[in-house]
Amino acid sequence: MTEPERKTPSDFVHGPLSGIKSGNGSAPPDSDRRFIEQASLNALVAGLKDHGIILTDQNGLILDWSPGAENIVGYKKAEVLGKSASIIFTPEDISKNEDIKEMKTAKIHGKADDNRWHLRKDGTFFFASGVMNPLKLESGEVVGYIKVFRDSTHYRLEEERISEQARLLNLTQDAVLIRDTDDRIVYWNKGCEQMFGYSAEEAVGSICYKLLSSHFPAPIEILKEKLEKDGFWNGEFTVKKRSGQPLTVMSRWVLDKRDSGIVRILETNTDISDRKQNEALLEQRYRIIKEMTDSLPVLFWWTDEGGKGNHYNMRWYDYTGIKVGEESDPEESFAIHPDDLVTNLKARTEAIKNRSPARFEERIRRWDGEYRWHLVNATPVLDENGQLVRWYANSTDIHDQKMSEAAKEESAQALQQEKEHLSSKNKELDRFAAIAAHDLKAPLNSITQFTELLADQYKGKLDADADEFIDFILKAGNRMRGLIDNLLEYARSGVIERSKMKPVNINKVVATVEENLHAEIQKTNAEINLLHELPTLMGVEIQIIQLFQNLIANALKFHQPHKPPKISIDCFDWKPDCWRFSVHDEGIGIHPKDAERVFEIFNKGTANVEGSGIGLAVSRRIVEAHGGKIHLKSEPGKGTTFFFSLPKIQSTD
Repeated sequence: MTEPERKTPSDFVHGPLSGIKSGNGSAPPDSDRRFIEQASLNALVAGLKDHGIILTDQNGLILDWSPGAENIVGYKKAEVLGKSASIIFTPEDISKNEDIKEMKTAKIHGKADDNRWHLRKDGTFFFASGVMNPLKLESGEVVGYIKVFRDSTHYRLEEERISEQARLLNLTQDAVLIRDTDDRIVYWNKGCEQMFGYSAEEAVGSICYKLLSSHFPAPIEILKEKLEKDGFWNGEFTVKKRSGQPLTVMSRWVLDKRDSGIVRILETNTDISDRKQNEALLEQRYRIIKEMTDSLPVLFWWTDEGGKGNHYNMRWYDYTGIKVGEESDPEESFAIHPDDLVTNLKARTEAIKNRSPARFEERIRRWDGEYRWHLVNATPVLDENGQLVRWYANSTDIHDQKMSEAAKEESAQALQQEKEHLSSKNKELDRFAAIAAHDLKAPLNSITQFTELLADQYKGKLDADADEFIDFILKAGNRMRGLIDNLLEYARSGVIERSKMKPVNINKVVATVEENLHAEIQKTNAEINLLHELPTLMGVEIQIIQLFQNLIANALKFHQPHKPPKISIDCFDWKPDCWRFSVHDEGIGIHPKDAERVFEIFNKGTANVEGSGIGLAVSRRIVEAHGGKIHLKSEPGKGTTFFFSLPKIQSTD
């Protein structure tokens, strides 16, 4: 295969230079014309340092290599002559036959655009922008190709950067636009289309604030002055979407001044309509909460995790005297009494630990300087990690109540001391009565014994007056002995030895009393009824028998004339620790004015009957010694009911 005939570039030039004529108007000889064309072309090619020109034959082998190509690619002309022009193609493009495709395109269509990455001698890449044209003879035969290109790497990278920025801007949900100093839109990202409803084609070229019917917080001129001065502006304003729906946006404007003198304004907008609605809702809720808390009669506030107050109700301001806007931490504003700070801190620490409200008392200083006691309820709010977020707290002024309780406690202590003192005196009095009664019996026995001897020996031997006097002495002695016995009985009834207390069955007690009073019951034809089964209780059995016997005997004694006594006994489960008994009769009754006096020793009220008047007094002593109370309800002619309480048997569980 013979090598194709190589031709010089002038062989392929058919342009303005081919029409050049000599000075006399005739065309120069062919040799001169070719020389001039070759010189002109060489001068042109040599001067293009930023453009590369490669001349190849029809097979793509390099015939010529311009200084610009040498400058861009790095190969000397001598290094590349006769080699394939694919030397500047990347391995990836060669594997795809891009070098061959380029020549075919140029041959078929008359040119082939060359915009791709190429390879330098040193292995680095550059982006070429150019075109390849076929070289044809007058017959139309393609005998070679000429490729003209330039290094556009810088522009390509800038385009890629801008393209990437545009891509990223389109990915953001924020509405990003660029406008010129006349506020005409030059860039409109996808976020703008989604947020405002206008396409980029519709928006670009429009005046921004007119397109969106923007309502700024100040005149646009003032905002642009601030933008020019500071280089940026941040703020909120309202716009209208294409649909007419209003939006509130948070906008940031940044001034972009380039070296070329072009000034642009980059604007980013975030839709905060939902946030503004939520803020309005929160504000409404806050107003409701404020109205509610202001109506509370207690001091109410909440704080952050560090104790700094976020809200106080009006009662708080009224109490502390602090003005709105001058609040500080509750501990400082309230001026908690120094002695109560430890209690406060301990209670709140335990509340956080146990995740429960704290409840404690402390003294808080009022506006006039007085420390007053408050009951504080403080609730900690914790996050999912158990970290303190805030405190909700309220305090109620309990100063007067606490002072009253202190006074009551002091009074109760004084009363208890007085009670103990009286109890001690009563015991002394009981001992004195017992001793006195015992000591009185000895001389009384001597008097009555000697008087009886005197009566036996001298009755009828002296005059009638003497016998009468002796009889008076004996009767008085017997009465005195009865009084002394009653006094002893009364003294003993108020004393209980706890070791002698045991369960006492009241049903058996009533049965025993009926046996003891059998003769009187038969005599009066009395009827005794138990309305309920009676319980078993704790007490001294002999004293409980004496109590019921005194009350039943009292009913038998004071019955209606010519009417058999009728007595009813009942019991109620009254309190957790005691029973309540009632003994009711249908007797003559007791006048209300005597309702209390009948319980006094040796007092029989207004009734004109025999007796010592000690039975009810002893009954009261027995009931009270067992820890109970006794009283009566009665009307003359309508009977009497005695009510009294006695202790239950306490469970040992």
